[in-house]
Amino acid sequence: MCHLVERGAQAIGLNSYEAQRGAEIFAATQTRPELSADLKRILRFWDGTELANLFENARESVLSQHPLLSRGRVAKVASSLGDIKFKELFDKILDQLRDESFLESYVRSLVLHGLSLKLKDSFIRHGYGNDQRVLSHAKLPLQFETDANDVISVVEVGSLGDGTARTFINNIEIAAEEWVGEEFSGCPNADEDAILHRFFDDASNHERWRDTDPSDEQALKQVADDLGIQSRRPPAALLRILFDSEEIGSERIELYDLACEVNKIVSELEKQRERSLTVFELVSSAVEYARNKPDSFVGRALIAYSEAEQDLVEESLSPESRLADQIMRISGRLCLDGCPACLHQKGDLMSDSLVSTSISRKVLERFLAF
Repeated sequence: MCHLVERGAQAIGLNSYEAQRGAEIFAATQTRPELSADLKRILRFWDGTELANLFENARESVLSQHPLLSRGRVAKVASSLGDIKFKELFDKILDQLRDESFLESYVRSLVLHGLSLKLKDSFIRHGYGNDQRVLSHAKLPLQFETDANDVISVVEVGSLGDGTARTFINNIEIAAEEWVGEEFSGCPNADEDAILHRFFDDASNHERWRDTDPSDEQALKQVADDLGIQSRRPPAALLRILFDSEEIGSERIELYDLACEVNKIVSELEKQRERSLTVFELVSSAVEYARNKPDSFVGRALIAYSEAEQDLVEESLSPESRLADQIMRISGRLCLDGCPACLHQKGDLMSDSLVSTSISRKVLERFLAF
């Protein structure tokens, strides 16, 4: 939906940045039944004021810690999208989302676009080329509809080229080996996320791992072996969770306790919503939990940040923002379904913001494994 909202808004002359934010808020309304019900009512009787109220409720209850969605920004987005012409666009988008053939074309676009970016990267690396002088192209169903095809072109820019293609042809056997391996669709950030997921799933070993001497390389290698990590040490994020603590005024909170509690909160919400939480949904949910459960670890941290606020300079972060920052650092996913380390690259087919909503690492992985 985010892709369709942003692209459609551009077509009718609305601000694309505000369309991006609006798309995020519309998606957030589907996380809570009361917000979803309000959206359905507004779609029947379109009203700009009601839309603004819905957006603010969604921000407050689902995306309160989103750095780009302040109260003022959300009001401005609602004002921009409150026009009746956006309502007509949104109705059309909802019809598309109900169309099975459209969803099939969208998945096909995810695969083609992901492959085009990966092949371009392979062409540049094995051709020793300049990424500013190489283009990739594919007729995505999202853009070309019935005129789409499955041909991906990767070309040098310039009438005579600079030798990148010739060098790539010389190295094509090496490149082709990557195309059928896990490296082609893999992502180092996703691998680290998977390690943390395995860590939280294996709670029976937590006490033993936490008793490990963090300066003992051999002991750390054993932790890595236990988690199936192909390196000498666990990632830095995991070491921080295992051994670090946060001093907040007179309060000392183990990051392990915070991380485990946030993981439990997120797991329960993802089970309810039947999908992965975005980063800002994750931190916003954890901060909301802290407000409602002051005796929890995140609640204690929020209280400690609040009590320490009087000692901070005037322009420092609020207690909620400081807690959100801490949660982001210990629990934020590095690659939910694409990141700069794998697929979130500068594209040649559309704007950067549209690229992020027309690729999927998980879909590409499943396609290549098929």
